[in-house]
Amino acid sequence: MVTLPPLSALRSFEAAARHQNFTRAGQELNVTHSAVSQQVRRLESFVGCQLIVRHGKRLDLTDQGKKLATDLSKAFALMQRAVQSIENQSQSLPVAINMTGMFSTEWLAPRLNEFKKAFPSIELIINTRFGAVDLIAGDIEHGIKYGRGDWPNLVSDLLVASPYVIVASPRLLEGKKIKTRNDLTGFHWVQEFDTREVQEWMFRHRLPDREKVLVDYLPGNMILPAARRGAGVAATVRLFVEQDIQDGSLVLLFEEGTDDDGLGYHFVSRTPVRPANVEKFVRWIKSTMSGHSSRQVPRRVGS
Repeated sequence: MVTLPPLSALRSFEAAARHQNFTRAGQELNVTHSAVSQQVRRLESFVGCQLIVRHGKRLDLTDQGKKLATDLSKAFALMQRAVQSIENQSQSLPVAINMTGMFSTEWLAPRLNEFKKAFPSIELIINTRFGAVDLIAGDIEHGIKYGRGDWPNLVSDLLVASPYVIVASPRLLEGKKIKTRNDLTGFHWVQEFDTREVQEWMFRHRLPDREKVLVDYLPGNMILPAARRGAGVAATVRLFVEQDIQDGSLVLLFEEGTDDDGLGYHFVSRTPVRPANVEKFVRWIKSTMSGHSSRQVPRRVGS
């Protein structure tokens, strides 16, 4: 195997040869002129011949230096084109994201036009069948999940912290007193299709009558409208119902988690490396989420 000199030495020499000046080469590489000079000497020591003749601030190339500078310029240009080709390919790919129907309906859909204005050339593919998609081995590599970010084999990035809440319409609760969690097992519940949030919540709190609870499985976009109209108790995220709680259209029955314990929506991926368009999507979500905690949600229009 051929041993090559350090890339930093090659880059320093190529820049110095092109500018014929250590100072301008250093400005391009964001290092000092002395650092460039030192790297060039390192390269000369490696190849065993002089490449640059120094005349004060002016530099002249030896014959060997001219040949190496020409070949390096071609090589760096080839590498730049190769990287640019991959980057362009990455930027042309659509953003395929898996998320729950509730997140897509309650948060993304009302803001989708803002994203398209900011990134008109990025295509989105939104899959809302979360329970049917395997992020580890499936075709979709990225998702938005609610929890504490401790999913095995997935890289997690917190988007927004928000507590987990149990809510119901005042009309559903009319004439009934809810003192303990077990008082809710006599109610009908509504739950998003392909999830088991209600059952997991009841199991977590060891409710004795949880097996008798009646649950309607609905698309994510139907859960909160159904809960607001008294069709059942809902387990959801405070991010989506803060305004409902404030205006009284939903009653907060129980709440779990704080803004500091990591409970919230996370962007998850198979690997830490995200394609350029996916990175733009994540940054846009974070930017839009900033300043909008679970206690600050834009007022919804209609019900």
